[in-house]
Amino acid sequence: MTPSNVPDVSLSATFEGVTRVDHTLYVVSGETIDIESINLIDNTKKGAVIGSASYFWDYYRLGGTIVAPYGMKINTEGVQLGNHLLQIKVSIYAVDYSPCVGYMEYPVKIVASESDIPTEGDIEPSPTVSLVIKADDDSE
Repeated sequence: MTPSNVPDVSLSATFEGVTRVDHTLYVVSGETIDIESINLIDNTKKGAVIGSASYFWDYYRLGGTIVAPYGMKINTEGVQLGNHLLQIKVSIYAVDYSPCVGYMEYPVKIVASESDIPTEGDIEPSPTVSLVIKADDDSE
């Protein structure tokens, strides 16, 4: 597929319970990562919707949802301190385009206490992050 086969849509995910510092999400051990919503902006103006969202932690599937606002809560109780990877795969259906998938891969660092979260850099509590869109067949 060529880039012209991909609809002009934008996606964002809104988080609570995390702090983004530069490009890493920091979470205090035992706290819940709350992905409140995934939102789609249809720049094609033809009609586009999210079909589902699937969530992965360190490459293992946690689950998914087909219900708006497509959020999920991830409990970090018992999760090993250190670096992890959160991935979200969003299926997108737009009029006059092949099915597409939006991917988000974000590094997550589980820390022992709030004092372990860096205080310098690009800091954003409860961030909204963008997702990248590409043509795909929507298979898991």
